[in-house]
Amino acid sequence: MVRRKAIFPIKNNTISKDSYFTQNAYANYSVIASVYTVEEYINNYSTYRRRWSTAVECKDSSVCNAPLCLDLEVAALCDLACPFCYRQQVVTPDKLMSDIVARKALDSALKMKIPSIKFNWRGEPLLNDKLDSYIKLAKDGGVIETLINTNALSLNRERCKSLIRSGLDTLIYSFDGGSAITYEKNRPGRFKANYYDSVVENIKQFKEVRDSLGAKFPYTRIQMILTEESRDEVEEFYRTFAPYVDEVSTKQYTERGGNLGVLTQDEQELVKSYAQQAGKEPSEIDFMVEGGLLYVATRRLPCEQPFQRLLVTYEGRVGMCCYDWGATYPVGTICKEISLAAEKDYLDSQKNILAQRRAFRNMKPTINQDFDALRSLPSDQSLGDIWNGDIIKNVRNLHINNRQSEIDVCNSCKFKETYDWELLSQ
Repeated sequence: MVRRKAIFPIKNNTISKDSYFTQNAYANYSVIASVYTVEEYINNYSTYRRRWSTAVECKDSSVCNAPLCLDLEVAALCDLACPFCYRQQVVTPDKLMSDIVARKALDSALKMKIPSIKFNWRGEPLLNDKLDSYIKLAKDGGVIETLINTNALSLNRERCKSLIRSGLDTLIYSFDGGSAITYEKNRPGRFKANYYDSVVENIKQFKEVRDSLGAKFPYTRIQMILTEESRDEVEEFYRTFAPYVDEVSTKQYTERGGNLGVLTQDEQELVKSYAQQAGKEPSEIDFMVEGGLLYVATRRLPCEQPFQRLLVTYEGRVGMCCYDWGATYPVGTICKEISLAAEKDYLDSQKNILAQRRAFRNMKPTINQDFDALRSLPSDQSLGDIWNGDIIKNVRNLHINNRQSEIDVCNSCKFKETYDWELLSQ
């Protein structure tokens, strides 16, 4: 079995992330605010990271009595229109998480002692002006690692200071392109034009502000999705950002139904030949390019996510996986009334897409939400009840027994880490 990682660093500028956290524990908000001693923080962080890598081995969820991470969608709204994003394929409301849902989720997470919280999912977290206060609330409550992914469009100097002072531990920039041409093609603005140079300056500015405050956190990483154009720009990408972040990484492209267009012509021919020999259509072949080599998937592996995390959407729907766009396979809800009321949000967004209003151009009006499934769930559960509930336990059991194909959303999943890979080219 080869579980290849979807995200991998080109190079850490100094040391690995885990070493960075333990060596700089004295400068972490949790220690400065006296939530933990240095020794306690290092021990808690190391335990959490060790459990993360072995979570799928925890076959009895009663042993793993809490998730290792909570994904909290503080904003479903995004100010970009990236052509490869699920937002272009599946209706996603332009909404912010209500304070009621956010605080209920955080309260439940703190009671469970969940060690990490990621404050984003389908949208841009910086668009929620309460983000910084939520991060501080989590850190004051004992959360070991707080994280966000951001496109950095609205990362001005004051927001840089606020994020650093909130106790944010990990800041991940999503920046798809090693050149202005590729970046601006991959990351067009929805509401106004987006320019390579301005976002690069925002990222440089964050480093300047962090240094000026004498801060060690958040740890910063920038990552680029690998497409046909960007695979030739990895070195340029590294040279541009290495002086300003702690880690430069690339991320495997998650194709939507075997999109051969992300491959070179020679790679496409190899996939077509392999498909013909296997008696399949090329679109049925799952592929991956890593280090200039082309791989094809031979079988599925148990997914780690149902053993690692829970995810709360802006409306309080709870999912088991960050690749289930919209949590179409809900495992619970923490605010059922608010969750059900969100049906109107999806229908309104669909109308905007059908009308092709300015910020919705080139989107497809596909709604994949099952509100009937949501209606059948118990009312307002705690995250603990959901984590130890029958729905997610059944998911884990199916994955452990290699029966994940019985779950529609898992059967169609393209997440690279859930496949075993075979080298197709040298």
